[in-house]
Amino acid sequence: MTAVFSENVLAVSFQRRNVATGLSQQELTVTEFFKQKFEDDTVKLLKDYWKGAARIVSDSYSSFEDDNIPEVVSESYIMPFGVKAMAFTETVNHISGQNLMLVSTNNQVY
Repeated sequence: MTAVFSENVLAVSFQRRNVATGLSQQELTVTEFFKQKFEDDTVKLLKDYWKGAARIVSDSYSSFEDDNIPEVVSESYIMPFGVKAMAFTETVNHISGQNLMLVSTNNQVY
């Protein structure tokens, strides 16, 4: 099993054996976590800002105080090769999107 976590994305690769057929397959599961949409009413948001509501103007933020449960998006793939290592690409200022790099058991990069 190989796993990598970066910002809000978790990627896990593992070998699964099918009980019915006895065959094994390599799987890759990618899970992304997003904060739920909190503000549906822009007018209410502006009123709270002008009133100085603590949830908006506070200097500190804690996810433990947040009542929202994150949105989870997960996708699974069957890989035609074994995965030996994984890594996410990243830029200096995190401007561009991330790519998942895989190294196969045959030392090929995908």
